[in-house]
Amino acid sequence: MINLNKFSHLYYLLLGGFFGLVFAGYGIFNKNDANVSISQDAIAVVNKTPIMMESYLRALDRYQNDSKDS
Repeated sequence: MINLNKFSHLYYLLLGGFFGLVFAGYGIFNKNDANVSISQDAIAVVNKTPIMMESYLRALDRYQNDSKDS
C-alpha cells in the first residue's frame, strides 16, 4: 500500500495559494497604458489600436445587412 503523507495535499494547497497571491499582487502593481491619448473620434481601443466611430458604424451596417432575419 502507498504511504501518503496526510499533509501533502495541504502543502500543495498552500503553495498554490502563495503563488496565486504573488501573481495577483503583480497584476495589481503592474503599470498599464490607461493614460494613452487617443483621437476624439475613437470610441474604443483594442490591442492598442483605436476603433473609430465611422469604422464601427460601417461594420455594424454590414452586419445588419448580412443578417438572415429581418
